[in-house]
Amino acid sequence: MIYLYVKTHNQTGLQYLGKTTSADPHSYTGSGKYWKLHLKKHGKDYSTVIIFESHNIAEIKEKGIYYSQLWDIVNSDKWANLKEEQGDGGATIQTIESNQKRSNTLKGRVFTDEHKQKLSLANKGHPDNRSPESLASFKEKASQKLKGKKKPEGFGEAVGNRFRDTKMSDESKAKMKTKWTSERKAEQAERTRLQNQNRPKISCPHCAFVGTNPGNMKRYHFANCKSHLPVKPKNQPVN
Repeated sequence: MIYLYVKTHNQTGLQYLGKTTSADPHSYTGSGKYWKLHLKKHGKDYSTVIIFESHNIAEIKEKGIYYSQLWDIVNSDKWANLKEEQGDGGATIQTIESNQKRSNTLKGRVFTDEHKQKLSLANKGHPDNRSPESLASFKEKASQKLKGKKKPEGFGEAVGNRFRDTKMSDESKAKMKTKWTSERKAEQAERTRLQNQNRPKISCPHCAFVGTNPGNMKRYHFANCKSHLPVKPKNQPVN
């Protein structure tokens, strides 16, 4: 459907006659140069009235020329149009009708295997159609470019300020709790156990405890081992 409309700026009263094939002509802002500059200066506060609609571009052109001359939109200061609205966007009627016929012939068309292969070759370079190997290579190159580069000064503080004072909704918390089931906990524990089996054993030099998890060993042993640290009196006041 092609719509012929009149838009009126609610603050200044300036009007604009135009056409659009948008599904929502009221949200469509219009393409006139002077009209777009006016919206940029005074804001996109306008109302839209549909004065004619049709599937036939010739009818749209006829009505566009009629209203253009009736309201003298080119010479009148009340209108933002710089030329008559002919409904073709500068193209000829023959060009638009030819494009419409071509579009109609493509609807429901069954493509041959040869045509499909040509389309496939044309889309191979598109980022969404890369093979896993090509995507992995792309990620590796991007990673190499970022190595050694320092983040801008104040980056961490800016990220912290963005998420500070933000709270997770009760709904999100409930979803997390429902997803983290006992079965998932058991699976995670089994994965950890298998990982620890393949890790080299680490022995604490102070208490001779042997473990496989380097994170836990570093946290509870070596420099932080209770056998190594001096024992604090129970009645010692907390600073």
